[in-house]
Amino acid sequence: MNDFLAELNQFRACREAIDWVITQESPQSAWENCERGDWMLWLLGKRINKTGSQQHRRLVRIACKCARLALPCVPDDDLQPLRAIELTERWAAGGAVSQETLRDVAEAVADAACAAAYAANATNAAYAAWAVADAACAAYAADAAINAANAAWAAANATNAAYAADAAINAAYAAGAHDSNTLDVKGAIRRCANIVREEVPVLADW
Repeated sequence: MNDFLAELNQFRACREAIDWVITQESPQSAWENCERGDWMLWLLGKRINKTGSQQHRRLVRIACKCARLALPCVPDDDLQPLRAIELTERWAAGGAVSQETLRDVAEAVADAACAAAYAANATNAAYAAWAVADAACAAYAADAAINAANAAWAAANATNAAYAADAAINAAYAAGAHDSNTLDVKGAIRRCANIVREEVPVLADW
């Protein structure tokens, strides 16, 4: 467990996460008991050593699964988020999708998220779009800002780990509000944690 805590400190994990891990018996028990899909995706992303590797593509595939939780919040006539996820999933599966295409997808959906964020009663749609954009950005390797309008957002999340984690948290905000009249973000982020565990049941295997 000491080695795991040292790893988390090396990765600069948040204090809340480290304090919680200390209460667990082992890294695997922490993995099995964790209800924070964003934390889990963040850790998987931090353990990736090579952009574009099979491990990186697996992370993106998991992030896309989490992002799909937000799709019910997307207006029926807006097919862009689904197409963006499908394109990103194609890249994750080893398909021939260029980094430029992934960048363009991330930019387009992020712009849609910004527009939704300023529209009346469109908060869920904005979170949904951000979730999709984050999943695409987890695949897009460049560490530059997506565009000038999103420079601060991109600079703050310019790693595969952060993008993947944000895909989960934004999907959770969208899905949590969509599932009920109350904002059940914890319940939705728990669903993301279960998705991550289904794909990576044993932490040591990653």
